[in-house]
Amino acid sequence: MAYKQKGRRVYQFCFRFKGRKYQGSLRTDNLREANRREASIQTSIMNGTYFNQLPGDSITFSQLMKQFLDGRDRKVSPNMMISYGNSLKHLEKYFGTNMLTKILP
Repeated sequence: MAYKQKGRRVYQFCFRFKGRKYQGSLRTDNLREANRREASIQTSIMNGTYFNQLPGDSITFSQLMKQFLDGRDRKVSPNMMISYGNSLKHLEKYFGTNMLTKILP
């Protein structure tokens, strides 16, 4: 069921389906419209068509890590950048070319 967080103007949704959590904004301040949109999202997920709408369908793990690291060197210490690089080296071998939506816990 759609809900509105304290201090927020628009409704949110949050539910689990087959062990995966889905949450986000419904982008409306009307409860009836929010419930309609949430039902539409749930139907899309159950039909398997919602996954095509996820931003992770068009970006790989390597591309996301590059975006994360760009400009990060000005925000963290040099030792932290070395740590990020070492971690990325190992993670990229396994996840590198996978689309984000294909990486599951």
